Amino acid sequence: MDVRQGLTRIEPPGILCPARARPEHVGAPAYSGGVTSELQRVSVSTGADASTTVVIERNFDVSPEVLWGALTEPEQLKLWAPHTADRVLDSFGPATLVMLADGNGDDQEVLIEVLVVKPPHLLKYTWGVDVLRWEITADVTPDGLEALLGDVNPAGGDDEGTGSVLVLRHTLGDVSMVSAVAAGWQLCFDVLETVLAGHPEAPKRGANALEYGWAELNERFADELGVKPSVVFPPE
Repeated sequence: MDVRQGLTRIEPPGILCPARARPEHVGAPAYSGGVTSELQRVSVSTGADASTTVVIERNFDVSPEVLWGALTEPEQLKLWAPHTADRVLDSFGPATLVMLADGNGDDQEVLIEVLVVKPPHLLKYTWGVDVLRWEITADVTPDGLEALLGDVNPAGGDDEGTGSVLVLRHTLGDVSMVSAVAAGWQLCFDVLETVLAGHPEAPKRGANALEYGWAELNERFADELGVKPSVVFPPE
């Protein structure tokens, strides 16, 4: 049985709901950059079943265990992600995500199914008609090795100070949303960096994402990935 059957379709992170008041894209704020002021590493892959997956890779200066908590615990998710959850996402089975509107309309609930759990390295669940697969490994880049040797003590990390590499594989139900998904996760992960560093910024999700350069990011990722920019509002 396909666990995605009958699940509610929701907007990917950073995508704006057409039912809400339409903000002006012209003159929208430019993207100011996250802590690193760089775009995360993004690519697109096609599966044997012709599915389209946006692959996003990003480094974080905390241990895999700390990063795992940020991905699975409701109180941490609501600080940076487009959603929170009705339970800790550390076991198989159904759960409910609450898509947070932050005052721009009503919150939305969506039923998900947690398919794979291997703490603190692998988490996979359905998300509407999409599927999210989160992979966490210890950072073996020069910066990560420096942290392992104790020369760096990342805020929020453990005593060993290891860094982490996060790879998100976001398989899309709507292939036209490639650049929108990349833009949305860029903003969410920018905030996650600040949360893990101990000085959290306000979440950048839903309609609020436009105020932080979402429209520009949508265009930039489309150009980088060789796809058409995602259209989140239908033509007039």
